Amino acid sequence: MQAPEKFKGRPVRAVIDRSAFQHNINIAQQLAAGSKVLVVIKADAYGHGLLEMAQTAGSSATLAVATAEEAQRLIYGGVENTIWVLEGPFSESCLAMSEQHPIVWVLHSFWQFDLLKTHKLDKKIDVCLKFDTGMHRLGFSIDDIAEALLVLNKLPSLQLKACMSHFAGSDWPNSEAVDQQIQCFDNIIKAHSLNYISQSLSNSGGVLFYDQAHRDWIRPGIMLYGGMPHENQRAQDCDLRPVMRFESAVMSLRNILKGESVGYGATWTAERDSIIAIVAGGYADGYPRYAPNGTPVVVAGQIASLAGRVSMDMLAIDVTDLGQICIGDSVEFWGKYISVDQIAALSGTISYELLTGVTARVPRVYI
Repeated sequence: MQAPEKFKGRPVRAVIDRSAFQHNINIAQQLAAGSKVLVVIKADAYGHGLLEMAQTAGSSATLAVATAEEAQRLIYGGVENTIWVLEGPFSESCLAMSEQHPIVWVLHSFWQFDLLKTHKLDKKIDVCLKFDTGMHRLGFSIDDIAEALLVLNKLPSLQLKACMSHFAGSDWPNSEAVDQQIQCFDNIIKAHSLNYISQSLSNSGGVLFYDQAHRDWIRPGIMLYGGMPHENQRAQDCDLRPVMRFESAVMSLRNILKGESVGYGATWTAERDSIIAIVAGGYADGYPRYAPNGTPVVVAGQIASLAGRVSMDMLAIDVTDLGQICIGDSVEFWGKYISVDQIAALSGTISYELLTGVTARVPRVYI
């Protein structure tokens, strides 16, 4: 038997819709019309491709990454946009990038000042101070801010471009904790006469739900890729479009008798004579291993359900009630018909993890 004409290799791929990414950036800008947008493309642009998404954002966009290594990849790739590095420098060698490229280093700890003291540059280094207003992860504490500003002012090579903080719980509107963090940040700004400095507070949740936190710069992340801060929210309600369509195809069809099981551990047993489609794609590709029986999977435009435990390279779906299914028929794991947030919720995780977890062996196809 010949392979189906549709197969030109293993069919698993992630189709990345550039226009959807641009659309979501525009939505973020519309929601915070008085703010500038930091386009967050850390973690390989949430699994969508660092360089490709930087290029899609456009030459006028200001970009944000987590690490100096990510910034270096962008620079080596020919990206000329201003880049904010959200974890700041880890070594003195990182700072050499500021000689040739517009970088804003986010500073959160005193040891980073020590790096900056020893590095000699011909031009000023742009920095952003991060304040801890309640997340208790990174940032200068309230008691340390005065000293941090004193140290910064003693370093003529530094230029303070902005101050920022990060919300711990902006996934939903009307959070008292978010209101407290905003108030804490505003108190810091007032106490240290920093009103003249640009401010940044809003992650995706802040952009979507807290107008008072938009300030000079917003930092949307997951919403730019069509996901939501919380898995129980619907991206389409905010006019956000999925950027990734994670897809594959049927590679085998099995007739299973009532009482027979499918997959490792026999976690799914046929309650009737059934037709099972085996699909190329498993947890080594980024499909969640803990997706339960019944998780929706789209086959040839029809909703089917996961049957049995997800394997490393394959998964099984029950297509008994569907119209005729053939080897080579298209399968969507998430994207157009099923949101990544829905799959994440069923799998006990969040869309951030699923998108960033699509592995390197999955080809990215850009449209």
